[in-house]
Amino acid sequence: MFISDESYSVRLPGFFGNGQSAWRMLERQSMDPWYQVVRRICEGSGHRIEKLIATSASVLVDILADSNESNSVEVVQVITPPWMNATSLDRMETLIELTAGYGHGGEYVLLHKVECGVVYSTSFGGTSGTSPLTKAKTIYEDPNRNVSTVQECSTALMPKNLE
Repeated sequence: MFISDESYSVRLPGFFGNGQSAWRMLERQSMDPWYQVVRRICEGSGHRIEKLIATSASVLVDILADSNESNSVEVVQVITPPWMNATSLDRMETLIELTAGYGHGGEYVLLHKVECGVVYSTSFGGTSGTSPLTKAKTIYEDPNRNVSTVQECSTALMPKNLE
């Protein structure tokens, strides 16, 4: 979840649309992964790009379900916390596939496959991209993925359980 501070609110009633407001700063306290979705919105003969920030996979599912002929998802990026990506900072990477299921201990697990092929897991119990999930369901798969464009990952940036 994102937290807003009223002192950073842009106070222009109705300027951003009915029920919308703008913020110059948000705070994030959770250590879970989150997502940025870039959408192309077609309007008449033109288009515009919007960037949506989803605080969880369930919000991402809602955004993806809202795609149609006039608004299409261009790219989904995942922002992983340090405990997931085995670095000292959050990392933003292009999401290739998001799978949900249950790990060997029965916990709900999300597997995030990123552009360079690394799979990040939300399991603290060691479930990785190589461990099978039960009741696995693909939540997102990049429709624009071209196998020849997969980037190489530096082994220094790979989670320890995947090296």
